[in-house]
Amino acid sequence: MKSKKKWIIILASIIVVLILVILYLLFGMKKSFTVTFNTDEGTLISSVKVLDGEVVVLPEAPSKEGYSFVGWTDTNNNIVTKGTKFTEDTVLTAKWIDNSLEAVSATFDTDGGSDIGSIIMEKNKKILLPVKPAKDGYVFMGWFNETGNIISSDMFITSDIKLKAYWVSKDAKTVTITFDTEG
Repeated sequence: MKSKKKWIIILASIIVVLILVILYLLFGMKKSFTVTFNTDEGTLISSVKVLDGEVVVLPEAPSKEGYSFVGWTDTNNNIVTKGTKFTEDTVLTAKWIDNSLEAVSATFDTDGGSDIGSIIMEKNKKILLPVKPAKDGYVFMGWFNETGNIISSDMFITSDIKLKAYWVSKDAKTVTITFDTEG
């Protein structure tokens, strides 16, 4: 009888340990994602693994003869900055500017949000905007130029530009305004 009880206790202990291991594997481990770098014919860069919610360490800039490296873009053609976090496997593509073309720059004032460096780009082309910055307690609403006009990724850049982030408090009461332009 004691032997049977002993085996039941051992079996129950093994089942409890297995359940705990399964729960740890499902909920205790952070997921990891692969960030792949497409250098668009520049020097090769190896993929990196990053844990869910952690900031990826961007590699040294690749090189490509006759071109200057602008930065890494995501699938939405936004420039990825040093504070970007990933939640899925991602391919970042190198953005280049031909050294024979005229370049302009965009600088970003995040108004207390995550730091974003300047971006160079080809003059008279669509502006390259960075991924949305983050600021505790606020929602990023967009970029504005020095005259207060909102800047979108469909705009063309013709000269150096300074942009400022516009934020709304997460606690702010918001309303929706709908315009009827009658066709």
